[in-house]
Amino acid sequence: MASLTETAYYARNTIKFGAIGIVVFFVLRAGVSAGVAYWKKLHPPPPPPPTVSFGQLPAMVFPALPQPTVTYTLETVTGATPDLGDRASVYFMPVRTASLLGLERTANLASKLEFRQKYEQLSPTRYRWVKNDPLPATLTADIISGSFTVEVAWNSDPALLFARDVPNETLALDETKNWLQNLGLLADDLQNGASKITYLRADINDLVKAVSLSEADFVRVDLFRAPIDLVPVYPANPDRGIVSIVFSGENSAGKRVVDVNYNYFPVTMEQSATYPIITTQEAWAKLQSGQGYIARLDVNVKNVVVRRISLGYYDSAIPQHFLQPIFIFEGDNNFVGYVQAINAKWIIEN
Repeated sequence: MASLTETAYYARNTIKFGAIGIVVFFVLRAGVSAGVAYWKKLHPPPPPPPTVSFGQLPAMVFPALPQPTVTYTLETVTGATPDLGDRASVYFMPVRTASLLGLERTANLASKLEFRQKYEQLSPTRYRWVKNDPLPATLTADIISGSFTVEVAWNSDPALLFARDVPNETLALDETKNWLQNLGLLADDLQNGASKITYLRADINDLVKAVSLSEADFVRVDLFRAPIDLVPVYPANPDRGIVSIVFSGENSAGKRVVDVNYNYFPVTMEQSATYPIITTQEAWAKLQSGQGYIARLDVNVKNVVVRRISLGYYDSAIPQHFLQPIFIFEGDNNFVGYVQAINAKWIIEN
């Protein structure tokens, strides 16, 4: 039978070596966990494939404008095209169908804008209203898409140019949003999007850019759609918003707003899908081969240096059913070019 001394001895050793074993176990477990985590970091599992839930998408339709013939040189910070991933989100843009409600809705808009004479039908979807008081003006609207323009013959009233209450940048933006809000046309992504203020002066029957407010006869406010998940949205002309309004220096009704272009179409953020996109190298090759769209470039420039490539969305002035990604090429001489980003496999051939 073991003595008390022997029992105490074995008990102390059991506790000591047991504690060491527990420490070694936790150290080994932490080491294994760290090793597994490091291995996974070096060998991450492949992401799930793009959902492509909408099936094949329609090809983007850019404005049918003459495109200059240019040569391109790539001079990015790294000297190469960046890696912008292998996929991007696409968002559904609901398009109304033809109905009597479309004409009724547009006629209500015309009434709010003081166009109360009988309309003229220009096509199955486009209608025109005309008024002559207080100035000759025309409202042209698409009863399905909801886009419309207002053109006021400001040059028919020479006194208009002597009115000097042209709003400054802050007041012009506030006035624009209030004008749209009163018509029920100020969507959240317009409210929260960027804006651009341009001062204009009269030049015979045209409006040209003025140097400052003190020289301006008019001011134009352009509104752009807010970025989506930090990805910017670009209209066909990066200098002109999908909504623009020109204000005169005259405050009286019918003379204050002299030009409106409204081409806003809603995006259903809750309905989206991911699609494979081409590489930036492929997009660069398409741009070089003339398969892109030159959105902006100084006149008579034949050689373009591209300095930045990014991903964005294209905001068309005509309904296109889906908000799709594009590659944005930016460079010297005010150059901006677009290339459709979705892999051609998922684009319906025209």
